[in-house]
Amino acid sequence: AFVRTKMKNVMTGAVTETTRYTDGSTLVVETKTDGAVTTTETAANGVKVKTVDEPGEDVTATVTIPRSVDEVTVTIPAEVDYGMVAVNAETGEIIKRSVPTGDGMLVKLDGSAELVLVDNAKDFTDTNNHWAENAIDFISAHGMMNGTGETTFSPGSQLTRGMLAVVLYNFEGNPENSFAGTFSDVASDAWYADGVNWAAGLGVVSGYGNGRFGAENSITREQMATIFYNYAKTKGYDVTADTDLSGYTDAGSVNSYAADAMRWAVNAGLIEGTTGSTLSAQDNATRAQVAT
Repeated sequence: AFVRTKMKNVMTGAVTETTRYTDGSTLVVETKTDGAVTTTETAANGVKVKTVDEPGEDVTATVTIPRSVDEVTVTIPAEVDYGMVAVNAETGEIIKRSVPTGDGMLVKLDGSAELVLVDNAKDFTDTNNHWAENAIDFISAHGMMNGTGETTFSPGSQLTRGMLAVVLYNFEGNPENSFAGTFSDVASDAWYADGVNWAAGLGVVSGYGNGRFGAENSITREQMATIFYNYAKTKGYDVTADTDLSGYTDAGSVNSYAADAMRWAVNAGLIEGTTGSTLSAQDNATRAQVAT
């Protein structure tokens, strides 16, 4: 239940609509005659999101989080697409956990922030009308995967084991890494060294058991599932839900080390069959599949 009031400023023509909900939250929407809309949403726990959407300008938002609230997920109302990101207005840093939704931009924060919603889509000529175009727009705009050239993403190319470690490393904001690494084939100055060593230190990735990691080797779909599974565990996510793979005719090709991970990944929607009846666990994962 709620109570809604509407007022018009006779001097400026601005219309303000205020909605007060029984749980103590409020929503105030001010629409000016030039089309600028200011939305202020205050939750019952005191979290306040003020969004300003002016014609022809980037949408800006101020999120104020009380000290009593450690972490919060808020929705910033705006027209967004998969190439749009939330950027910290003070530091210029992309907020990795900013996800376009039907209502606007969903942003996860652990403190107050001044944000700007920016179109960071890349102009890849080889992803137009591709089945993974939205996923590629999202992951490249967020800086988790780069193109293979200024205008190419190469969606059908295979991804390497080192590349996937770097994708997760980028998602985490390239944290400092104290793990020196023990892989004989990962040189300290390799472009993927920080990502591989960081992921290995957390137990997200492992080598082949002979002191080698094989960073340049193409990654299989079951290896990808295993890395996602290990990463989810480090984040404290529940990975107990799974799916019976017997409906796939090639379920027997999944190696025992990857079985739990593949069942979880399919259940979570991270892995889909290459057809309705095949998992292709031993096939190499493409850049488009990893982006998705």
